[in-house]
Amino acid sequence: MELKGLLRSIHEGFAQRGYASAAALRSRVVISDVALSGTDENEQLVIATMRTTVPRPAEIEQAMARYLHDAIVQAIAASAFDGPWQCGVFRQAVPGELFIKSNGRGKTAPADESPDRSPI
Repeated sequence: MELKGLLRSIHEGFAQRGYASAAALRSRVVISDVALSGTDENEQLVIATMRTTVPRPAEIEQAMARYLHDAIVQAIAASAFDGPWQCGVFRQAVPGELFIKSNGRGKTAPADESPDRSPI
């Protein structure tokens, strides 16, 4: 699967549906070197964790998770993979007070956006 293109299309789909602006979305793909699903060494397991930090109604988060799931399933179906697979999406809303966020560029000091920032 071409993952960067898949992520781009998911971001665009979220934006088209009004869930979030494409520029505000962040996605990462982590691929395990070793995995085992039950006793089947060939079965592939795709797990997506959708973490949101902007509060949304539960039905919107569920619609986002369903869109993400369906996009991954379509990408698997379009791939050359011919073995068994499973796909799951976990929804996780993270309140702003439970994460610290900074932005920067290159070697510049990050612009910390956390309200509890204290001087070092």
